[in-house]
Amino acid sequence: MNTCRNGRLRAGVLGLIAAAWFAAPAGAVERNETLTLDTDTLDVENLAGEVQLRAADGDEFVVDATIVAADGALLDSIELSADSAGDRKQLRIAYPVDKHRVFIYRPGNVYSGSSQVKYMGKKVTVTDSSRRSGAEVHVNLIVYVPREASLRLENHVGQISGDGITADLRLETSSGPISIENSRGRLNADTGSGSVRVVEHRGRVVADTGSGSVEMNNVLGDVEADTGSGSVVLRAVSGNIVADTGSGHVELSDILADRIVVDTGSGGVSAERIRGALEADSGSGSVRIRDFEAGERIKVDTGSGRIELAGDMSAVQHLDLDTGSGGVDIQASALPSMQLRVHAGSGGIEVQVPDMYGVRSGDGFLEATLGDGSGRGRIETGSGRVRIRKL
Repeated sequence: MNTCRNGRLRAGVLGLIAAAWFAAPAGAVERNETLTLDTDTLDVENLAGEVQLRAADGDEFVVDATIVAADGALLDSIELSADSAGDRKQLRIAYPVDKHRVFIYRPGNVYSGSSQVKYMGKKVTVTDSSRRSGAEVHVNLIVYVPREASLRLENHVGQISGDGITADLRLETSSGPISIENSRGRLNADTGSGSVRVVEHRGRVVADTGSGSVEMNNVLGDVEADTGSGSVVLRAVSGNIVADTGSGHVELSDILADRIVVDTGSGGVSAERIRGALEADSGSGSVRIRDFEAGERIKVDTGSGRIELAGDMSAVQHLDLDTGSGGVDIQASALPSMQLRVHAGSGGIEVQVPDMYGVRSGDGFLEATLGDGSGRGRIETGSGRVRIRKL
């Protein structure tokens, strides 16, 4: 499975037809080619089109390519070839970038606008605009991925989807959504503009989008989710979590982790039925955690917004809550044992808990020992009321 035979490339031209596969311009012509690649490591790069990933029946990569063009000359200008680079096989899709700097791709609702990318060493523009002239051609791919293989795919403009894959996947698009379902292996999904969706996955997931949402459901493995602008929604994840959004809310539910780290520049954080140590930072937005089985550490910082925690906090040894503007409300079914210090700039302090000793309080501050005092706790608010209650 580690050998790469350059000569083994099977291409079948099935004819020119006017009907389009996926998306095609009116009156388009198309050509189909099938390539079989005897390798377990493959790199694929495509300028524009839709890519589907499916499970291979055997131990070879099989690529079904459909070239769609406005005319026969453009159709003939697209060439597919395979070669090797080190221990990896490469599938090259050559576009006529020496003759054209603008390529037209109109896949409907999947993509709109213009993207400038570097392809085959040339800076080109891909656009769906009917006002611009250019080469109206793209290549749609179905890639059949063998088990335990490794695929690196860069589809510059267009969506990527996959189902039933057991392999390591590194997927990248400058503009377009990425959706993976029922998969296993390491997954890295990166899109400059578009959403990332992962459902029923076993293995580590890294998802990054410059503009667009990240959504994951039923993942067994560590998760990193990063979006410059857009929401992050994670449900039923068993693994450590790092979630970061420049602008957008973060929503977590049914999470089992040792460590959960959330950072949002502007946007709230909401979570329910989560277990593990928590670090949450919001520049502007509230942090609300419900049905929480806390780990040893809770650290929450919000520049402007409330902090609300409800759940079992008995395991907490390090508590650090800070809000510049907004109240703090803790409703604990089980309280931690710690030395607690509370400072409230304005708004008052209300503590209704048993087993509290050595209380010292005054205008805007409270110090007390909870339980055996083994942990350390600090709560501070610039403006807002602090309330702690045992349910």
